[in-house]
Amino acid sequence: MEIKVPEKSRLKRAFAVFLAIYILISSVLLLWSTGGNLREAFAGVNFIWLIPAIISSLLFLVLDSLRLHFLSVGFGKPISPLYAAEIILSGFLLAVTTPFGSGGLPYQLWLLSRKGYGVGEGFVLLMSRGFVLFIPYVLFLPLVYASIDSIVLRYIFFYAVLVVVLVLIGVLVRRDFRKKLLSIRYDYLLYAILVSFPAQVIYLSMLYFILRSRGIDAGYVETLSTQLLLQLTTYFSPSPGGLGISEAISSLILSADMGRTNVGMVVLLWRFFTSYVFALMGFFVVMRRVSSDTLKFGK
Repeated sequence: MEIKVPEKSRLKRAFAVFLAIYILISSVLLLWSTGGNLREAFAGVNFIWLIPAIISSLLFLVLDSLRLHFLSVGFGKPISPLYAAEIILSGFLLAVTTPFGSGGLPYQLWLLSRKGYGVGEGFVLLMSRGFVLFIPYVLFLPLVYASIDSIVLRYIFFYAVLVVVLVLIGVLVRRDFRKKLLSIRYDYLLYAILVSFPAQVIYLSMLYFILRSRGIDAGYVETLSTQLLLQLTTYFSPSPGGLGISEAISSLILSADMGRTNVGMVVLLWRFFTSYVFALMGFFVVMRRVSSDTLKFGK
């Protein structure tokens, strides 16, 4: 099996298109939320509170890389945490430049093939990362439901739960996945699960810091619940990286708890620190790696 690794020129064009769309959507959202007063939107941001948001993004990347590293050791084909970070960042970049993030998986499989993984083995490793990522989310769901007091948000919650259940079932019904998962060293699977809890808590904390940057003193646990709801309802969007659709859904959910003036900037900052900052880092990582040659999986 072989793939044509994207040429640098094509990647640059795709990334330029993403940036153009991102700037357009951001401008429209800010104009809508502020009534055209963009200066007010930026003047209302306390940038000191964005420092812990940046730290949270970087710390999440470290823990996520460590999680993928533990899983790879458990499957008997270790990859370093640094190489795991490259795989993760590459996925973020290609997710925002292709519908449903479809361009990320082939490239990530190629990266894994360089470490001796077959296509099936690489797929199971990547799916295992998603599987252990969802474990904390499933356990957090009762906390989320208890914090919801809106009928509309409860309907959204049940939709999010349905998505999670269908994804987990879709993964577990695959016989190859179950067989490979049962072959993993359980101590390293446990390490990956344990790392997932602080990783996802840190990830879900970003909305709290962003709200504080706008002078909104929301409860920490309530904020974690809100961001988890946002994450679950914006997964699997047909637009590249959820661009546009995620902003619209997030604005709808957050507008129930805060004035429209704050919604635009909060959504933009939240999406930046939870997704687009990793895509930006991924751009430089992928550009450094790719060539115009035709590369093959495996040996």
